[in-house]
Amino acid sequence: MIIILTNSINEIIGYSLLGDIDGGISIDETSLPHDFMILFKPRFYLYRDGKVIRNMNYQEDNDIFIERDKEIEELRERIDELESKYESLTQGAN
Repeated sequence: MIIILTNSINEIIGYSLLGDIDGGISIDETSLPHDFMILFKPRFYLYRDGKVIRNMNYQEDNDIFIERDKEIEELRERIDELESKYESLTQGAN
């Protein structure tokens, strides 16, 4: 037996060979694709109608990293701006 964890759209986001996963679904390992353990990535497989199948809509998370990089750069610019304002406000305070 294997326990899989799915999200709200039936994408498999985790699995366990030992132990239990809260909210997990127990399935027979023989129902898995032969390459499941090798290729597994969260959301790469779907659990539909009692079967584990590849998710044809799967995309790597590269877009998330690009978006985070943009957010980090914006935060750095904001920090620089605030530091500059702080310096100009505190220059005459001594």
